[in-house]
Amino acid sequence: MDDFAWRVSLAELQGPGPFSIYPGVSRSLLLLEGNPVRLEIDGVTTWLDRQHPPLDFCGTANVFAHPDGRALDVGIMSRIGRCRHSCRVVQLAGKAALTRSAHTEVLMLVEGGPLRIASSTGVVALDRLESLWLEAQDDTVLHLEAAHPARLLISAFETSC
Repeated sequence: MDDFAWRVSLAELQGPGPFSIYPGVSRSLLLLEGNPVRLEIDGVTTWLDRQHPPLDFCGTANVFAHPDGRALDVGIMSRIGRCRHSCRVVQLAGKAALTRSAHTEVLMLVEGGPLRIASSTGVVALDRLESLWLEAQDDTVLHLEAAHPARLLISAFETSC
């Protein structure tokens, strides 16, 4: 875990417990399933729920989770000095164009589906919790189509060095 520049991962919370500490890492967290999770971050209580945007915090923060039953989250991390990240959730229904802004982006369908993504190189269909990894050489504009309301997590990564 000491050599990644960035990562996106799913984690299941089944009971109370501490988060791992990652010195030199920025973190974001988005709840995907389950009841709201009470988090103690460096002694301050905050809530993670499915209606709020991703929660950002430092990798050295002391985090203790208190889930109310089983919960599933997605964690986004980037190593300070090598990379920086941002993430946002986009609500989709019908057709939309997405203009990319970062060197590397990971699109994850977090709700709804399927989501059709068209570019000059073809079409990809994402089902819930599937991801698409895009690099600089990929199209800047993507054409999205969701037959049903959907939520898409967009994690953007920029190299710092």
